[in-house]
Amino acid sequence: MGNKGKSTKKELQDKAFELFEKRGYDNVTIDEICTDLGLTKGAFYYYFKSKSDLLLKSYRNTEGDLMTFYNNCIHLPADEQLRAIFDWYLNHFRLEDFQNVTIIPPIQSDIFEPRAPFPHTTQRIILENILNKGKQKGCFTPTIHSSEIAHFIYTYLIGLACLWSYYQKNIDIEVELNNFYFNILLPMLKAPSAF
Repeated sequence: MGNKGKSTKKELQDKAFELFEKRGYDNVTIDEICTDLGLTKGAFYYYFKSKSDLLLKSYRNTEGDLMTFYNNCIHLPADEQLRAIFDWYLNHFRLEDFQNVTIIPPIQSDIFEPRAPFPHTTQRIILENILNKGKQKGCFTPTIHSSEIAHFIYTYLIGLACLWSYYQKNIDIEVELNNFYFNILLPMLKAPSAF
């Protein structure tokens, strides 16, 4: 896909999220998204199968960004990797492209088909890998269950995103994430000699 194609796809996503946030997901049609951009429905369907496909692809783009970030900090010790991932989430909350969280909770059941993989798989795998590395290197207690802790972290992040959306971004994400990280998560993870 050339630069023009990437630009058109991004314009469609940006316009869709702008309209979803203003009027609600169910009140926006593909025709309206295209008309506002001066594009045909054919242009929309070239990139997306439906409105829900547009949302799912946005989630997957986010996971790709996280994977790239993780690969760039894989050389760090596990405790520094974990903190870096939390900082990535904090920055992600601050970005405008995180606006899609404000429309996801009411339509979440519409965007995932029963056989489709949930988009959080990559995020949980990254968290689990960091936790396993920390156990192996001795910076996290060896008795933790990495998959359960990864699920716990991810569930917390989703809950925080939903609250942030519900309260229309009037939650101090930095305070909330740091409180969770330093006061709840680290005490659970740290090996006794690391205190």
